Amino acid sequence: MRVVVMCCTLNEERNIERYCEVYSRIADTIVICDGGSTDKTIELARGFDKVHLVRFEEQMNLDGIPWNPKGKQHNFAYDVVMENNPDWIITDECDSVPTRHLQENTRSLMEKADVIENGVIGVKRIYILGENEFYPALSLEGYFGWAHRPEKADSSYGEETPKGLRRKLFPNHETWHSIEEPNALLHYGWPDKETVEFKTMRYRATGGLPASGHAIPSYAGVPQALPEWAKWN
Repeated sequence: MRVVVMCCTLNEERNIERYCEVYSRIADTIVICDGGSTDKTIELARGFDKVHLVRFEEQMNLDGIPWNPKGKQHNFAYDVVMENNPDWIITDECDSVPTRHLQENTRSLMEKADVIENGVIGVKRIYILGENEFYPALSLEGYFGWAHRPEKADSSYGEETPKGLRRKLFPNHETWHSIEEPNALLHYGWPDKETVEFKTMRYRATGGLPASGHAIPSYAGVPQALPEWAKWN
């Protein structure tokens, strides 16, 4: 069974080592599609044997913020993933990693007949502030289509709609094999309050957020202490 992970990056030196370390425990290959990082992202990624690094050249500037066209970068990376002949594809953002429980259970889960038939594994996310708190209103509410079999689903993007990018051919979440915590993803998107402010500004500039914001208390809830099981190492 060949498992390939894909990730699109742009200036992710804060997260890339954790990402590659964790996913090296699960994957046969990790496709890192970098969109023009000017920090140490590429240098750090090259330190992992399973990483297949590719460059995505197209970049835009939105309100002074460098940005890669999400759909085009994702599809470019997806084509590279398919060249690696995967049985399962995992898509995850660079600031997100599976819990230790999910790491330990992934391959055995992917070998089960009913999971193979479903073809998509859905997991929940915990959105973390710093290292020890999380946003309860954003976390554990729905499922993220984390892993899929390419003959059952296509996670590349089609045309952009008024509601954003839409995957070309991805089954309804009701047909997924969805699992519960402690098998979950840990999303380290907000290491500090300064990053919360910067990301909120960036997402608004790119149209990626509701007007109320994302990780601000009125939208995300007051942070709480992380559950004991929410660990990646």
